[in-house]
Amino acid sequence: MIAAVMGAVLIWSVARLVMGGAEPAGKDPVLNMSGGVSDTAATQGDPVKSTLTAAGGGATLNIRDGGGKIVFDGNLAFGQTSVLKVVPPIRIYTTDGSVLYAVGGAKPKPLGETGVEANKTVVARKAGS
Repeated sequence: MIAAVMGAVLIWSVARLVMGGAEPAGKDPVLNMSGGVSDTAATQGDPVKSTLTAAGGGATLNIRDGGGKIVFDGNLAFGQTSVLKVVPPIRIYTTDGSVLYAVGGAKPKPLGETGVEANKTVVARKAGS
């Protein structure tokens, strides 16, 4: 009896696979902090003004939007400012934590310590919250 059930399950599984009933492995969601399981994550929500200023020295920056798309990848010289419109959450990587960031109408804050690499994910807050 058990052998017959196991045989039936095996035949059903093979038939389902051959007939296309199984989902391809590439459609499984990957939860790796990539911004979501679809390409639509970056289009949800409104872009916010994001200002980055190299306050303590030059820095290399990599800025990603809510969908994981790179919106800035480059250098800022000492004192240089870059203003971007980015859909949050905004992921910022810098080679120098003294870079100041301001999202929306918030006051500028350093990303970390001067001369030290820093990573930060920033979510813009609505006015009045």
